[in-house]
Amino acid sequence: MSQILPIPYGQMVQQQPCTCYKHQQATPKKSVFERWFVDEDGSISVSLRNLTIVSALSVSVSLLTMLYFSCNDGTGEYVCTYEKFPMISDVIHQEMYDRTFLLITTIFMYGVQQVNIRAYFKKLYGLVSDQRNDTMMVFGIIALVALPMVGIFDNKNWIHPHVICAAAFFLSFTIYGWMLASSLESNKDKFPQSEQAQIDTIGKASTFMVCLTAAFGILEWATVLYYVNYFSITSFVNPFYDSIHEFKANKAIIV
Repeated sequence: MSQILPIPYGQMVQQQPCTCYKHQQATPKKSVFERWFVDEDGSISVSLRNLTIVSALSVSVSLLTMLYFSCNDGTGEYVCTYEKFPMISDVIHQEMYDRTFLLITTIFMYGVQQVNIRAYFKKLYGLVSDQRNDTMMVFGIIALVALPMVGIFDNKNWIHPHVICAAAFFLSFTIYGWMLASSLESNKDKFPQSEQAQIDTIGKASTFMVCLTAAFGILEWATVLYYVNYFSITSFVNPFYDSIHEFKANKAIIV
């Protein structure tokens, strides 16, 4: 029978090497959305530029797809020639296309456009008067509400509400774009040098939008597609990385 000897106080006992499994930290895989966000010190910053471009492109492709299948449905109802071309209102009143239009425009306007409008409100806050900034916000809200309503009121059964909603969208967004461009131009020297050239681009884009609106009856499809992609152009002023932080109420300090 072996005898257990006491270990002298202070004597170090050498442990045997551990053969247990040691977890090795895997190399993090790159996400396909890597450029869509930045994680710094626990704050998630989202790129509005990528969201806007991808979403606007998706809406544009959806509208052009509906146009293509309408022009080639074999019924002859939609004639797509230089002399005669269907309007968007004629295409989207078809069954399923009306639902598709309502779905994509609602997601786009409330999920993307309103974020851009609020982002420019923040960008211009303190540079322009509160009244001007608020006015731009109002026109932007009218536009984002009006476009999905165009799909709700089709031009066959609800012609008058349809025309009112379409006019509200085009006019309000044109005014918003013009006010945005002039506000940025008048305060261009207050922005970084890298953004000033892009502000000039926004001015040209807004002027072109006004011209398209004036020629709406001739270039309806070009006008709508340009309006949908307008914020894709303006997003190059900066990527709009806005952080999502935990809300903390300001506490008054009593001296």
